[in-house]
Amino acid sequence: MKQVKKRKLRRGLPVSVFKLDNGLTVVVQEDRSAPLAAVSLTYKVGSLDEEKGRAGFAHLFEHLMFQGTANLAPNEVSRLVESHGGVDNAYTMKTNTTYHEVVPSNALESVLWAEADRMRGLLISERELAVEKQVVLEELRQTYLNQPYRRATDAVMSSLAFTRWETAHPTIGDAADIRAASLDDVRTFYDRHYAPNNAVLAIAGDASVSEVRKLVKRLFGPIPRRPRPKAAPLDEPRLKGERVETVKDHLAKTPLTIVGWHTPERGSRDWWALTVVMTILGGGEDSPLHEKLVKDDRLAVSAGGHIPYWSSHVAARGPDMLAFFISGRLGVSRKAVTDSLDKVLERFFLKGPNEDELARAKTQIERSWLEGQQSLADRAQTLSSYVALVGDPDGFWKDLDSLLKITRADCVAAARRWLRSRGRIVLQVEPGEPVELAPEPAAPETPAEEPRKPGHHPPPPGPARFARPPDIVKTQLKNGLTVWLARDKRLPLVEARLALRAGRIHEVSGQDALAQASEELLLKGREGEDAAAVARAYTSLGWSLGASCESEWLKLSASGLSRNLDPFLDQLAKTLNTANYPEAEVELWRENALEDLISRRAQPHFLSEERLRVELFPGHPYGRGAADEKKIAAVDSARMRAFHAACLRPNGGHLVLVGDLDPDKTARALERALSTWTAGPAAPPAPPLPDAGGARTIIVDRPGSAQASLIIAQTAVAGPKDPDYMSLVLANHVLGGTANSRLFENLRTRRGYTYGAYSSIELYGRGIVWSASADCRTEVARPALEEMLSEVRELTSKEISAAALDNSRRHLRGLFLMRLSSLDRITGYLSSVAESGRDPRETIAQYEPRLAEATPASALAAVNSRLDLRKLVTVVVGDESALKPALKGL
Repeated sequence: MKQVKKRKLRRGLPVSVFKLDNGLTVVVQEDRSAPLAAVSLTYKVGSLDEEKGRAGFAHLFEHLMFQGTANLAPNEVSRLVESHGGVDNAYTMKTNTTYHEVVPSNALESVLWAEADRMRGLLISERELAVEKQVVLEELRQTYLNQPYRRATDAVMSSLAFTRWETAHPTIGDAADIRAASLDDVRTFYDRHYAPNNAVLAIAGDASVSEVRKLVKRLFGPIPRRPRPKAAPLDEPRLKGERVETVKDHLAKTPLTIVGWHTPERGSRDWWALTVVMTILGGGEDSPLHEKLVKDDRLAVSAGGHIPYWSSHVAARGPDMLAFFISGRLGVSRKAVTDSLDKVLERFFLKGPNEDELARAKTQIERSWLEGQQSLADRAQTLSSYVALVGDPDGFWKDLDSLLKITRADCVAAARRWLRSRGRIVLQVEPGEPVELAPEPAAPETPAEEPRKPGHHPPPPGPARFARPPDIVKTQLKNGLTVWLARDKRLPLVEARLALRAGRIHEVSGQDALAQASEELLLKGREGEDAAAVARAYTSLGWSLGASCESEWLKLSASGLSRNLDPFLDQLAKTLNTANYPEAEVELWRENALEDLISRRAQPHFLSEERLRVELFPGHPYGRGAADEKKIAAVDSARMRAFHAACLRPNGGHLVLVGDLDPDKTARALERALSTWTAGPAAPPAPPLPDAGGARTIIVDRPGSAQASLIIAQTAVAGPKDPDYMSLVLANHVLGGTANSRLFENLRTRRGYTYGAYSSIELYGRGIVWSASADCRTEVARPALEEMLSEVRELTSKEISAAALDNSRRHLRGLFLMRLSSLDRITGYLSSVAESGRDPRETIAQYEPRLAEATPASALAAVNSRLDLRKLVTVVVGDESALKPALKGL
């Protein structure tokens, strides 16, 4: 291995902070690399600030902040952002609620005007409150009640860990409290917490400090500060002994054990030491936890650690936990798992980490923290959160410095002090029998829309600023691999994507499941090294490497510290040339894959996707889904090596590298490193798409399901090289591409049926799969499906208005700018373009002209030539006993 280079940590771009007279703190980071601006507005209010009887108000209010002001109609904030080519969202935590947008920088004033407008005063009617309560309840079902383990790991764990109501109740809230929320309740909550003196506004991107100062002072300056309520005490008594709880979960198929401890004060030396400890003990293939529980004792399918449990490293208010999550095998007892875990901990208490383990953990942390600063959105949210919750705009870099200064002695002392000398919680989640769900209260009738007085219009965007495309260099290695290189020096990182023609469709008779197995087993051993040694070879360089299998491609995704790019390439070549698929690892994979299959079959979206694949691709290689028990059992070491030798070859594949690199030097390093990786036979193309038959509805039974998962889909012969493909993309975008599309507006905004409804185009070498999907409560499954079909019918029968098409055009242009704005996005975009057989340089140059050419007439023609309602396949996953009568005759 080449000598690993050490370099002083490079800090980010300069940051400026100022404060308005009303208490609003503003943070600015100028970055002219792309014509984009990211806005992040953090309010210091979360579920810790709620009162009994009002559980979930912070989260409910996150939704209500999108529902209108004196100047903005319901959902108009999001429509405004998207119409200018941006994206927006929000999230609620225990400590804060953050609203964030990324827009082309010429629209920055419009977005700041909208944020100031909803800080100044909301205009919530009974109708908006009623609809959003139903949406929040639907989110509760989708992400909480309809997911295995979720209720236990959140609500039950917090009730075991904390004694105070403020910390013990889940952030998502309580259904009864949400249903009972009144207009007076939410207005009181708003007046208490949504004040300029309780907020931090961060802007990162294509804007100067002086420009931002003028805008913010004019738009936010007149908003008066408001009195703040006294914060509730959040201190917790010390845990003593061991609190043990077992929860039966009717959606879980395999056991899960969580072992947790209280954490020290955030930002203390023990806090950072425990962050390093958790990375060492449960950070991956080479960790002691994986080695002991997964490989040696065969008690678990996976084992890892997390600190903090609920919040983030920025959250400096209220108590938190650290925990190990151990996905056990069927039939394995809680005691066997905790006994094995305790042996790992006792050894650590006694000996601590060796210097190699400590160094690897630090490089992993350095890489992951830097990766979290790639995009403008990430940086804006980091800045607003650090200033709001820690009080320091430079806190990210100071904290990373603190982490990288942790010593072996710090790790041992902190582990002994917090994981051995204090009490802990052991929560066991076991599969339970299906239960009959109690009927929920009927949704009240939605009040009628109230008339609104016309308000002021937002300022128009300025002249568009165009992106400078990345300087992309193409090279062809002697072994046939196509390489795309792009230099970006903003961070000391490199992103890599390697795509090989070794996906599911390339399996032949006797090779079933081998492509799927490759995504796990490729990195589990090579000549002279076991799986842990392979993992150490990458992590010691500050690089991560993972594989994923798709229908046509086997993909390797990597990212790491640019100073170690050359030795990473040497390690990658060694993996590609000498991966040996040891029989012991293959056997372990077979065991884990069977357990994992049981767990995946509990997930509604897995069930719908697997059934849909069978229906859309009868007898076609694209129809191969997850391997079943028989195919998994047939995988062995000899077959894996044969598949690798035949399919994991450079010809027909491509490699994309983007980051802090010299293209010429990197091309030479690649030619040297990969010179012994030789070409193989050309992979045959997939056969043409089959006829999927006529329209039909299939119910997939999931007893006890809290929701119905709906998806309608069909295949079509289409691709990005088609002259009308951009018209098809635009039409789909209008239908279901965003949170302001027709599907979303109809099913969520107007009717409150679902948390979200979208449509998408999935690209294959031989065509596309178009689909639309939503999750909803069972009793509205039929009307929700009828509305989805109605929207598709209108799309195929009526031209989209020029205004709607232009909104989508601007939004797609903004998304295109975002694809070119960070290392990971550039890498992913170049790779996806190369997979479709296009030249990324030409595709980037042609994108905006092709987008401008689409018209309402061309969009309608493209839709009608691809979509046929007589061939739509509908798959519904849920409780068949309730769904079958409801969907009869659909």
